[in-house]
Amino acid sequence: MSSFADTGEMPLILHAMLSWAYLEAKRSPYKVDVTFDEAHYLLGRPAARDLINLYIRHARHYEAGLTLMSQTSHEFVRTNERREVYENCDVKCLFYAESVSEQTQQYYGLSSDEIRFIQSAARGQDSDYSECLLATSVHGRRRLEVRSGPFEHHVLDDALDPWEWLAETEGITGVDAPGDDVLPADIELTDLPHVMNRDMDLEMAMRESHEDGINVAIEGLENDTSDVNNGDSPDDSDYDHPPDSGEDS
Repeated sequence: MSSFADTGEMPLILHAMLSWAYLEAKRSPYKVDVTFDEAHYLLGRPAARDLINLYIRHARHYEAGLTLMSQTSHEFVRTNERREVYENCDVKCLFYAESVSEQTQQYYGLSSDEIRFIQSAARGQDSDYSECLLATSVHGRRRLEVRSGPFEHHVLDDALDPWEWLAETEGITGVDAPGDDVLPADIELTDLPHVMNRDMDLEMAMRESHEDGINVAIEGLENDTSDVNNGDSPDDSDYDHPPDSGEDS
């Protein structure tokens, strides 16, 4: 994502990714969580924020979630527009940070002990686990240890295939996996639009998602993609929160 941050392609890239993820969440029988790393690159653009909020509002209908990660929580609270996205997230995780901005302290009402905890929290590269301050809208704040084992490392760091690990260690194959027959054979996954032809890609994404109220102006994209604007969003009564959201370091 960061490779596109300093180019005029960011609104198009974000829209194509969110549109594809939203369509996949709609048609998938499984729960879907979409994760954006380096999310601070997206929060500075009004059109990007509108698209993120739109996804959040509709995600509950398809058991989908959105996870946003950035270097510091300050990136989410330093302007009112960014806070709108942040406050739509029910779950927030504050991992290690060398310093905690005054705005972050005020937003959470952090105590001196909580600030010291964030500044000294364990990190994965230095220990067997990571620590964070977990903040939820229902249960308040708690200190949390995040641990990973061989399964997580295999899936995330190596093959991205859980069944390979399960077959090697547990003797479970994809054929034996529960729920394999849930996905109808005639369903084809939506292709992620290519981004080489910007106008065509945006038109393709918009054609499929138009029924969900996503409208983006494509005029003038050849000269300035930063002018892409989102259409009307659902009213506040349609707001809901994704099951998994927060930021990482």
